[in-house]
Amino acid sequence: MPKAVTAASSRARSVAFCGISVALLAVSAWITVPIGPVPVTLQTFAEMLVLIALKPREAVSAIAIYLLAGAIGLPFFSGMKGGIGVIMGPTGGFLWGFLVAGIVFVVLRSLVNKKQRIAVDYVLAFVFLAIVYALGWFQLMAVNGLSAEAAFAVGVAPFIVPDAVKIAAAVPVAQAVARSDRELVGPAAQLRARYADDEVRAHATHRTRSPSPPG
Repeated sequence: MPKAVTAASSRARSVAFCGISVALLAVSAWITVPIGPVPVTLQTFAEMLVLIALKPREAVSAIAIYLLAGAIGLPFFSGMKGGIGVIMGPTGGFLWGFLVAGIVFVVLRSLVNKKQRIAVDYVLAFVFLAIVYALGWFQLMAVNGLSAEAAFAVGVAPFIVPDAVKIAAAVPVAQAVARSDRELVGPAAQLRARYADDEVRAHATHRTRSPSPPG
């Protein structure tokens, strides 16, 4: 019984966190500054928050659900747009690149020593960004028929400094959120397990003390 209660609570927590993260990714895409074919959004900040604060499976699931929801038409992308056309369009590589780069991020992060996380998180954040840039740059060239130089000039160069600033802010915020979650989840899980144990003992005591039916 205690294990079942804890597992159910953990699943509920994961579902809730994924839902909140999907909403955060959508809202961060709506806050835009149009400076060309690729608008400036807060998604880099939101992506780092999701990838660092959530468990690896939760983070990847949240990004995948966000992209799927946007692809089927929900207005989750920049400018409150949605549909598979956005994914397949000039800037789509920057979107599905989030998922590819996110998987690389969580895999590499799981291999490092937790004591070195703050430095590693910054390094991996820029690896994440480089992957997103590379995939988005490639699709922008392919769809719009631009040269490598032209695509870089409009789709990558204007975002390097703003994204670096967002990463610098996002990493410590995400780590603080992750620490808070761990501090809250530990005692909460212990209380749930203790409550479940008490219920089991009370039920067992009640059955032991119940009078036997007359023979």
